[in-house]
Amino acid sequence: ATGADLLADKHASVGVSCAKCHKSVPPVGPEGAGACVGCHGDLPKVADRTQKLAHNPHSSHRDDLDCVACHHAHRPSVDRCTPCHQFGFKVP
Repeated sequence: ATGADLLADKHASVGVSCAKCHKSVPPVGPEGAGACVGCHGDLPKVADRTQKLAHNPHSSHRDDLDCVACHHAHRPSVDRCTPCHQFGFKVP
């Protein structure tokens, strides 16, 4: 993945600093989904924003997944639905 494909770079390009997501700078490890919820809202709010998709990835039968299961800041994100479904999600 190129830098432009990574969430950290997409966030930086719109002025979101490292400290906005990381509790300590330099980071001491990966942040959990709590770092996402502060800006993007909780899962029901995100599911509401993506409800018009043919298959809503944020309204899933997989209640054991949180944001960081699919969305990664410093490495390519992954589509956790793919092992069973072929929805073709492009996960930012």
